[in-house]
Amino acid sequence: MPYEEEDFDALVAWVRLAFTWPKFHQYSDDMDDWLALAGMETYTERRNREVGELIDREDSAKRSLMCAGPGALPAVRRGLRRSGKRWRMVLLEFMEKHGGEEEDKVVLRLVAVRNRDPLASPARDLLEKWGEDTSNLYPQRRTTPTPSELLHQEKLARLVAFCREPRKVRDMMRLLGLHNRKNFTWNYLCSPILRGRLEGTSVTSGPLRDCYQATAEGLEWVQQHYPDLVAPPVPCG
Repeated sequence: MPYEEEDFDALVAWVRLAFTWPKFHQYSDDMDDWLALAGMETYTERRNREVGELIDREDSAKRSLMCAGPGALPAVRRGLRRSGKRWRMVLLEFMEKHGGEEEDKVVLRLVAVRNRDPLASPARDLLEKWGEDTSNLYPQRRTTPTPSELLHQEKLARLVAFCREPRKVRDMMRLLGLHNRKNFTWNYLCSPILRGRLEGTSVTSGPLRDCYQATAEGLEWVQQHYPDLVAPPVPCG
């Protein structure tokens, strides 16, 4: 049975929903410790379970879109005109696989000249891959990171270096002078830069519960970009 155009619009909407995560409940370490001592599911364990379910939902939505075929291109073009980053990156990946017509290039040109669109630079990259001259598209892409971006990346590197051994979240926040766990989770632990470079320990009880440790890839990244970085001696727990 062939897909109708409305079906593809619904599929794009499903991708957007799948990649839009809800806000997690903010909890205190003391409450988490009390739940662990009581033998109940902790907030940390529940959050990790929910994150796993959300990642599975993302994978399912992405696979469904990629299997849709070129017929979904009109819906994908409409989706790319909207706002957002992660879910639209999936649409851009779909367009790279199935697109290339003038209608696709028109949408990418519109995205490429948006000052604050996180897909502006990837859209230019895809246009150039298709042989498009982007030198006449203004404003031109920014080629160097801002001072605030450099400072944030240095903080992430300090965090990885600090976690050469398992560290609790409270000690990681103390290292960076942060007090809001929600801010720390979204802007640091969930940072794309830290994916694959920092991982949670699989221990669910004892002193190493709710700890994070640097991966071999993360330590190699710190050594390559911040060779002189030394983690301050803040004790764990």
